[in-house]
Amino acid sequence: LGLPIIRTSVAHGTAFDKVGKGTASPESLIKAIELIYGSIT
Repeated sequence: LGLPIIRTSVAHGTAFDKVGKGTASPESLIKAIELIYGSIT
């Protein structure tokens, strides 16, 4: 896309249905960060 910044996002959107239930997982965000980190190092 030619963006001057690195952008990443979670795979599930806002997940409002999981708010306050303790069921949300950070796994997709962690994987996205690891992927980006691997591409810049």
